[in-house]
Amino acid sequence: MLAFLFLPIVIFAWTDPVNISNTDSLSSRPAICMDRRGWLHVVWEDRTPGNYDIYYTFYNGTSWADTQNVSHGSTCWRPDVATDTLNNVHVVWGDYDIGKIMWTMFDGSSWTTPVSISDEVPYSCHGPELDVSPVTNYVHCVWHDLGVVDIWHSFYDGNSWSTPENVSDDPNDSGWPDVAVDSLGRIQVVWQDCPGPSDSTEIFYSRFDSVSWTSPVNASRTVGGSVDPRIAIDMDNNPRVVWEERKNGYSVYYTYFNGTKWVNSVLVDADVSRTPNITVNKGNTAYIVWRHFNGGDNIFIVKYIDSLPGNDPQNISNTGAASARPSVEVRDSLLNIVWNDYSEGHGDIYYCEGVWSGVNEPNKPENNEFSHSFFVVSHLNISFSISKSFHVTLNIYDISGRKVKAVSLGKVNRGPHQYKIPLNIASGVYFLQVGAGNQRWWGKFTFLNP
Repeated sequence: MLAFLFLPIVIFAWTDPVNISNTDSLSSRPAICMDRRGWLHVVWEDRTPGNYDIYYTFYNGTSWADTQNVSHGSTCWRPDVATDTLNNVHVVWGDYDIGKIMWTMFDGSSWTTPVSISDEVPYSCHGPELDVSPVTNYVHCVWHDLGVVDIWHSFYDGNSWSTPENVSDDPNDSGWPDVAVDSLGRIQVVWQDCPGPSDSTEIFYSRFDSVSWTSPVNASRTVGGSVDPRIAIDMDNNPRVVWEERKNGYSVYYTYFNGTKWVNSVLVDADVSRTPNITVNKGNTAYIVWRHFNGGDNIFIVKYIDSLPGNDPQNISNTGAASARPSVEVRDSLLNIVWNDYSEGHGDIYYCEGVWSGVNEPNKPENNEFSHSFFVVSHLNISFSISKSFHVTLNIYDISGRKVKAVSLGKVNRGPHQYKIPLNIASGVYFLQVGAGNQRWWGKFTFLNP
């Protein structure tokens, strides 16, 4: 059968930002994650009253819960949150006074007493980040120390935390790591490293393959002021990384490993842009958020298909006040973003939800999918019409998000076109991505292998 495609102009449709912290003092540095039910979990540092504590709330699909103090300390900062496969909530943070990495868990009924997971490191420790293995359900945490200035890793196996191991273990100053665990259970870590002069920091990467850590490699290779990296894993189990570049101003850069090599770093935004974050959906679309100064600090977002932007950067905060430090989570085409915002004067945590939608689509609903699923036997017949010449690609993904076929049609001239694509794949449900220039269109089909 024929599937008629109209390449759309695509935008994000966003809900109005809402205040989810609502405390009477400074709330900042939020982190967000989603559990297997689709519930959202958010943590942040909060100065209520006078002390820095870690606060938490969750969204069950209907409403946000009342905020809870989960640290009950005095100098708690830079938290992170992750949920395991049983929907237990894990929170870590740094305790500045004692120089320890602290952890607590909510098992559905109560929070455990916070404990230090960095006692074996003989230095003050800061900047923890979390992720959970989908294979073992182990909780993995990384951080840096202020002594030998290295990157450390520890994991929770459901009973206890492992002895921390030194991941970077080099003479350079290493700090502010981030961690992600892929679908094979491999631990992937990035951090800022200083292999040269003090102002020549780069983003380094290493992976644990069940036996040992790979030798750290320079993933950024830019002008040498690379800091504060964030990592996400795509459906091919390859890392996607963003960071803040501080040479010659403030800018946001992005790179990824394509299965063979790290691609050249991509400049995302050079207009006083800071603290980026990243997430990747099942179609391998990377969504990058950051703090952008355009006469006032706002949160911007852009999507990337490999190295190409899929839209112009969008301002999603627009609260009329300074906004900073976004954190993002995606499921399918639904994005969830939190950031700290100063609309109330003292700083609160704001949230909004975004969906991918299309406009100016003849006889099509306002989304980026085909109007219906369709059946395909032995080959795919596809026709489309474009208004000007583009390089056109077709990618097919299975139900798990793994790319099973990639076709380049080369440069296609304006006007209508029809192609017959033979398919040598198993019967099942698949997703089709058609790309023209930097625009993408998604469809779903069921393939019957005769």
